[in-house]
Order: sequence, then C-alpha cells, then structure tokens
Amino acid sequence: MVFAQNPSIFLKKIIYFFFFYMIIEGVIRKWIFADYFREIYFIKDFFLIFIYVYALKFNYLFTSKLSKVITFLILIVCLLGSLGYNFENKNEILYYFIGLRSYWLFLPLTLIVMHLFKPNEIFKFFEINLYFILPLFILVYIQTVSSYQSVINSGYNSLVFNPERPSGYFTFTTQNVFYLIFLSICYYSTLLKTQNLSFIKIIYFTLINFMIFSIMVLLKSRAVYLFLFCLIFYSFFFLLISGPIKKKLNKILFLLIVTPIIFTISSKIFDKQYEFSVSRINTDTHDQMQFVNEYKNKKIIFLKETTVNTFCEENSSICRVINEIYFVSELKKAKIFGRGIGAGTTPVMALKNQKNFSFGEVENYRIIQELGYIFGSLFILTKFLVIIFLNIIFLIKFRKFTEYSPILVFISVQLAIGSITMSVSFISFIFWFCLGIFLGIFNKNFKESYQK
Repeated sequence: MVFAQNPSIFLKKIIYFFFFYMIIEGVIRKWIFADYFREIYFIKDFFLIFIYVYALKFNYLFTSKLSKVITFLILIVCLLGSLGYNFENKNEILYYFIGLRSYWLFLPLTLIVMHLFKPNEIFKFFEINLYFILPLFILVYIQTVSSYQSVINSGYNSLVFNPERPSGYFTFTTQNVFYLIFLSICYYSTLLKTQNLSFIKIIYFTLINFMIFSIMVLLKSRAVYLFLFCLIFYSFFFLLISGPIKKKLNKILFLLIVTPIIFTISSKIFDKQYEFSVSRINTDTHDQMQFVNEYKNKKIIFLKETTVNTFCEENSSICRVINEIYFVSELKKAKIFGRGIGAGTTPVMALKNQKNFSFGEVENYRIIQELGYIFGSLFILTKFLVIIFLNIIFLIKFRKFTEYSPILVFISVQLAIGSITMSVSFISFIFWFCLGIFLGIFNKNFKESYQK
C-alpha cells in the first residue's frame, strides 16, 4: 500500500538498490557464483526492465521537453544505426538489438534520475557513499599485497583480467577505476556543498582524501590520475568564480595546501606503486596511433621545428588523448552507412565469434565504423557540441552550484573519449547515472528544490 501511494519513494528505493547491485555484481561473478558469470551478467537487464516499466507507468520518463528531445534524437540514431545491417539474415536482427542494448541500456535511467531526485537527496546519497571508501581501501590494499594468483585477485576460475592490478569488487581493473572516480565525485561534491569546515570536518575530509589518493596510487592506472586532477581543477576553478572568496577561503586553502600534502604522503607510503604509474607515462606506442601516422612529418607551428612524430615520441600520453578525440583519420576506412549500431561492441562480436574492430578500445573510431562516416561523424560532433553547451550553460547560469562541477567534468571527459556506448558494464552505467544527476539542474523547479 505504501509503495502504491508513493511511487516516487518506491522508485528511488529500487534505483538505490540497483546502484549497489551494480557494485556487488562483480563480487557475485568472481567469488560466489564464478561458474555462472555469463548468466549473472544479464541479471541487471531484468532489474532495469522492471524499473523502466514502473517509471513509465507513473510518468517519470518523459515529463520534460528535454527528455522528449533526447528520446527523439536517440530514436533517430537507432534508425540510422540499422542501415549497416542486412536484415535478410535473421542473425543480423539479433545483432541489431544486442547493439542497441550496448548503446542505450542505461539511457532511460538518465531520464528517470533527472526527474525523480531532488538535489538534497542526491547529495545525501553522495555522503552515504563516502562510508564505502574505507572498505574499498582495505580490499584494494589486501589485493596489492597478495599474489596475482590468489583468489582475492584472480577470482575463482581465474575470471579476472589483469589480476596484477587491483580490481576491487569488479572483474576488470577499469571498472574499479571508474568506481573510485565516482567516489571521488561524491567526495568533492560533498566538500564543496559543506557550508562550514570545522576542525572535525577537516580531519574527516583529510582522512577520506588520503584513502582516495592511496587507492588511486595502488590501482596503478594513469586514467584515474587524469580524472582526479581534473576534478580538483574544476572544483577549485568554480570555487574562485562562484562568489565572494571570503566565504570559501577555507575550501580553497584545503584544495591548494592540504590536498597536495595528502597526495605526497600517499605517494611516499606506496612509493613502488606510484613509481610504476610514473614509469608508464609517455610509454604508449606512438607509431601505432592513426593521428601520428597521418601527420607524423607535419611541423607544429608553436614548437618551432618539432614534428608531430617527434612530439608524440616524447609525449605519447598526450598524443593518445588527441588520437582518441581526433577521428577524421578513421573516416576513409569506414563504409558510408557503417556496419551497424553496436556491431563492434563486445556482446555482438562474441555472438559472431569475431574479434572487435581494429582500435576497438578507441570509442570514437568504433562509432565511425558502426554508424558510417556520415552519421558517425555527426554523432561524435554532437557529443562535442553537448560538452561545449553543458560547460557554457553551467558557467553562465549555474556556476554558484559548485558541487555539480565534479559531475560536469566527469561527463565531459566521458563524452569526449570515454566508453559510453562500448559496453553495459559499471563504466557506462555510472556515466548515464551521473548524466541524469547533472541534467537535473535543467528542471523547472531545480532552484526551488535546491533550497529545501
């Protein structure tokens, strides 16, 4: 009766449950029911179907013009993405729908979250997530000091890929990286939201910051360094421009002074792992990057006589980011209508018993191959325009809501180079979930509900 009378409360509870299920799914797959890891992978679909049907019944999917516009644009992409398939072959119909699943499984969740949750509920949820940092730190530390072959690292049946890098609760290190990024968003948003930093709160935030930086170092991932430093930069930047500095001076000093000290301490304590990450900087094989091969003899104007090849040989990590954003070199390899939406994603390629497209790890290249050089280009350019639009609008209209800035930088980076359509793992889930939280600022009653 309570659920029937309060559909929004019930829907919030199921979404909270689903969020935590997405975290423990890896635990179930690698440590409890490892023999059924493939079957467990699809359990989330049934949870989501229930959530979507329930939300549709009580009108939590299409309650704003923005959600209707997003849905309309996605339907167009779905139709255009069908042009690369040959539906005379019945298997192609299955591949098409599996491809749609890979792209958009979590999209409706974005539309629900942006309408359902009030700002105070979101930031209360963020605060609760901070309590999960300690158990993650303990687990990652144990995985670090344990052998690669141990069950805690490799899982039963050696299910974990790259067990030499801590995967936390998940089956892939990358998923653990994105979970830490989400916890970092929770941390910096909570810090920015906090009105007065008392001595007790400073101690509390310092301890949490230490654990976040320590996990970052222990994960031995370059991507997490990039994300965390971007979160810190955005937090600092919007603190400076959001109003009188006097009211925020303690937070600014915390970010400027305390944060670097904590990072230094973490890197000294776990020096081997930190040195490992440092040693991986600029070790990418630049001569395999399409961007470099196409422009290797071009001279960079502002670097005098330095060519692209020479620059990327010395700064391969920077060029890797450029390579993932710059998709033009992939156009000549693609068909006019591509190979079909999701055709290069892991589930479809597994059904075909084929390998992923060359450069399948590069999201934008794969999209070009799947949607074709015309519609694929339009899709990627739309992503870039969305990044620009969201940042400009936030800067102009919402900059005083600084606690949303960590979410903004995360979705911006993901839209540019992240795997938002490549899989249906925790990585794509956390992007669509955070996008829904951020788009909530466009609700008509956002500013009124923010005050409550």
